[in-house]
Amino acid sequence: MTTKEFCEKYECDKSGIYQKIKRKKDMLEGHITNENGIIIIDEYAEEILKPGELQRKNKELIYKGKSYDSKIRMANIETRIEQAERNRIDNENENLRIEIKKGESRIQELEGIVEERMKEIADLNITVSELRQEVAELKRKSKKLIWGRNKQL
Repeated sequence: MTTKEFCEKYECDKSGIYQKIKRKKDMLEGHITNENGIIIIDEYAEEILKPGELQRKNKELIYKGKSYDSKIRMANIETRIEQAERNRIDNENENLRIEIKKGESRIQELEGIVEERMKEIADLNITVSELRQEVAELKRKSKKLIWGRNKQL
């Protein structure tokens, strides 16, 4: 297998593998060949060069960390979305409270107008009643006048 294939298989960096090959040159002699500038690794060299348990654990931790970072970013985005929605609802609620206060104020204003109109109606009813009494009085007087003249004739 080539170093490129090795790096893809074990998810490692080429420069790191080249450094490891240099460090373990004596152990790998006869198991690594260079064919037209391409380094070929046999199964024995693969076993020696493959990442150790510590490296695998580190990679796993890095992967988990990236996964958690991604989850944290998503949670932060969701939090911002929820906060924006909460702010929108709070604004809407505040606008509705303002509208309710305006409505309550208008209701009080109209109640005042209705109360004034009711007083006017009561005053007019009193006036109408007084006028009816006056009319009735005038009718009685006019009847007396008419009866009184008839008696004189």
